[in-house]
Amino acid sequence: MAKFMQKMLPDGPDGTLEQVSLVDRANVVSGDPDERAALFFSKKGVTAGVWECGAYKERIENRPIEEMCVVLSGEVTLSTDDGASETYGPGDSFLFRRGFTGYWETRGRFRKYFFSAS
Repeated sequence: MAKFMQKMLPDGPDGTLEQVSLVDRANVVSGDPDERAALFFSKKGVTAGVWECGAYKERIENRPIEEMCVVLSGEVTLSTDDGASETYGPGDSFLFRRGFTGYWETRGRFRKYFFSAS
């Protein structure tokens, strides 16, 4: 690997995703996040990696970070309290913005690349 370049692989830099618990279980409305992830980079509030979860629905209040996502597999629906809703699937990229209030819902296994900043 070149010193200043790194290919982001869908199974993480070492070829495996580790079990993690990033979702606040108190906010889970239904299902089981069953999360796995691998980080490519994390420094000073900026993180890049790959994250996967199972089927679940989560209530999010005033999201504290900015995040850019690229969907690798599965689908996620984001819906706000005012009725706006968007579904993203494989190949879609989206910004998941600081301040978001509403629901995150996956109906099956879901995997994404992410780049976040707090």
